[in-house]
Parts: sequence; structure tokens; C-alpha cells
Amino acid sequence: MLKELGDRAINSSNNLTDAMSKNVQSSLESLWNNWVGNHPIIGFFVSHPLISIIVIITLILTIWGVIQMIPSLLVQLWVSVFKSPFILGKSLLKNNQQDTFKEEFYQLILKKLDAIESKQNQLEQQLSQSKTQQPN
Repeated sequence: MLKELGDRAINSSNNLTDAMSKNVQSSLESLWNNWVGNHPIIGFFVSHPLISIIVIITLILTIWGVIQMIPSLLVQLWVSVFKSPFILGKSLLKNNQQDTFKEEFYQLILKKLDAIESKQNQLEQQLSQSKTQQPN
């Protein structure tokens, strides 16, 4: 009789344990299903592990590349900051030189125009002299 009572107690505890584990399992499943329903993208990646691995590797490589680019971008930034006064000075000197070159060019053109005008005046005088010297 004592053995029967012990067996019943063990069976009832096993039934209780099974019922509890089923309740816990169903609550966890319902929690998981609700969470996956609220987060479909993550649910997709959980359901498709190969695609998840490819996406994760791609993200890691992209982030690694960006992290490696940061130092070179900082170096380029500082080099351009340190070069900027020299570039500004060079451009100002270049503009001044261009202005002097333009002035010299304009002076040369004016001299040539004056030479052409004087030559034209000489030709007009020679023409008028030749007309006055020709008998009609």
C-alpha cells in the first residue's frame, strides 16, 4: 500500500511536471510567435539562417571598411587644412600676376593700334600727295 501511495505520488508529480512544462512551453511559444509577429524582419532572418549569415558578413565588412577609411580621411582633412593658407596665397599671387599680364597685353594692343593708325595716316597722306601731283 505504501508502495502504491509512493507510485501515485510519483505519477501525480510527473503529471504535474508535464503539465507545468507544457504550460511553460506554450507560453514561451506564444511569446515567441507574438514577438516574431511584431518583428517580421528578424523573424525572416531567424527562419533563413544562410541569408542571415551573408547579411551579417556583408555588414561586418562594410563597417570594417568604413572604420579603416576614417584615419585616411582625417589625414586628408588635416593636410588640406594645413595647405589652405599656401593655396590661398598662391591664388592671390596668381590673380595679381594675371592682372599684370592683362595690363601688359592691353598696352601691347594699344601700341599696335597706334602703329596701325600712324601707318594709316601716312598712307592717307601719300595718297593725297599722289592725287595732287597727278595731272588731270
